[in-house]
Amino acid sequence: MKLYYLPGACSLAPHIFFEWLKLPYELVKADPKDPGYKLINPMLSVPALITEKLGTLTQVGAILRYQATLPGGAAFGPQPDSAREIYEFDHWEAFFTGDVHPAFFPFFGPQRYTTDTSEAALGNVRAAAPALVERVFAVLDAHLADRRYIVGERLSFIDAYATPMLRWAKTGLPETFAKFPGVQRHYRMMSDDPGVRAALSQQGLKA
Repeated sequence: MKLYYLPGACSLAPHIFFEWLKLPYELVKADPKDPGYKLINPMLSVPALITEKLGTLTQVGAILRYQATLPGGAAFGPQPDSAREIYEFDHWEAFFTGDVHPAFFPFFGPQRYTTDTSEAALGNVRAAAPALVERVFAVLDAHLADRRYIVGERLSFIDAYATPMLRWAKTGLPETFAKFPGVQRHYRMMSDDPGVRAALSQQGLKA
């Protein structure tokens, strides 16, 4: 299998999952400016996973779900006989995909929200990000107040999915990150995980 990534992007989540699974995979840094990459992922985003059986997979939540079907992966996914746990996985995957990730869009891509390309205009858009991130982090922080893991009482791919986004806040919005002790505690736990450390190191990153 071949995993296309960009350093620190949400592709870090399936990278972490592969480290947990200890399965062979090839890590390839994507080049969204390369026309060839558009043939791999028309959205020019990461991750993209090339598989022998299913071809090319995109969208991080779907890739994490696929990885949970691989040898050893079930231990990190929902138990198939638990409707409640399946819901919890779906709920939190949707939360990170639809609420947390977009909250960072003004910070990373302010040009998406204005036709004014002046630095002042882009700065005004970036300034909207902390309030958006605080709104979603408040929900996550309350959930983690008396929990070690996001779903149930075991490490799961939802914890891996959260890791790059929490890192975005720690490195890019440290004042916002500092307001949420549950979020900080979860990120510290993940930063100590050998699989997370290995993935970060392979991407040339620090926690």
